[in-house]
Amino acid sequence: MSTTTSQNWWEKPQPLLSDWPDLRARTDIHQNLELLKLKRGAEVGVQRGLLALRTLQTWKSCEKYALIDLWGSGHVFNKEHLDNARRLLHPFKKITDFYDMRSTDAATKFKKDDFDYVYIDAGPDYCAIAEEIEQYWHTLRPGGIMAGHDFVDAQYVIDRVGPVENWPKCEDGSHQPRSARGAVEDFAKKHNLNIKTTQGSCPTWLIQKPY
Repeated sequence: MSTTTSQNWWEKPQPLLSDWPDLRARTDIHQNLELLKLKRGAEVGVQRGLLALRTLQTWKSCEKYALIDLWGSGHVFNKEHLDNARRLLHPFKKITDFYDMRSTDAATKFKKDDFDYVYIDAGPDYCAIAEEIEQYWHTLRPGGIMAGHDFVDAQYVIDRVGPVENWPKCEDGSHQPRSARGAVEDFAKKHNLNIKTTQGSCPTWLIQKPY
């Protein structure tokens, strides 16, 4: 009598994002990174380091984590954010590297297929997100996961919190009301990718680089 055993999604030779269970919040992503025993990640838009801390507390198999933000822009609060991030992440100093520069400049520091996971949360406008996805896509290995916060458009935010200048407006002054959501949707359509999102009012988006 033969018996068959089902294989867990994370144990497959080429695990698929489409097999991930529903995600209630972005912190659920970290549990799956650990299940997959991924090793290398990057976070674009770190601020005070709170998300990075939660990520690394759960993702124990991580061996290298790049932290990228423009802390040195001259504002006092940015230095405070950098100091806070260094303090919070001190327990992980052996695996973390800080890149105090524009995210697009930092992207040139990394090799092709360098990361298993890249999280983008530097800014909500369409242009910034579109550029960062393009710049960091080459650093992600085949099968790797890219994710980011605020999968919503500018009108969604305006309806809930009132006028916000940096959501529909790009750094170059152009008006792009589809914001972060539009940038992700356009990239996914261009590369024939499926988008997975977390639950909640401001969901996180996830896409997988094809094997």
